[in-house]
Amino acid sequence: MLYLGYTFEATEYAHGHLDDFWLWMEKREPWFYQDLEMVRCTMWHVETRDSALHINHYVEFDDEQALAEYRTAIAEKSADPSWEERRLQQDVWYRIIARSIHYSPPVALGFQGRG
Repeated sequence: MLYLGYTFEATEYAHGHLDDFWLWMEKREPWFYQDLEMVRCTMWHVETRDSALHINHYVEFDDEQALAEYRTAIAEKSADPSWEERRLQQDVWYRIIARSIHYSPPVALGFQGRG
């Protein structure tokens, strides 16, 4: 598996409107990922550093070809002014402070679900 990773830092506005921020995030995910069949799943983890709220977001793909298809699809969607306007609402809520690509190890590691 291949994972596209992002770390978002919530803006001051988001900190002052946390209920609205989380509602916006919840509504945005299905809108953003609709019709992106190459995305296997998404994962989210919340982290606090001092008073900063960081959200780690991972998008899972089968392989590099699927990631390339995703990037092409996002570029095509971005050409639609109404889609791009909605996407850019993210600037009110967070800024992207890191991007990364991760791969699964070549051997079986990790486990899920105890008891």
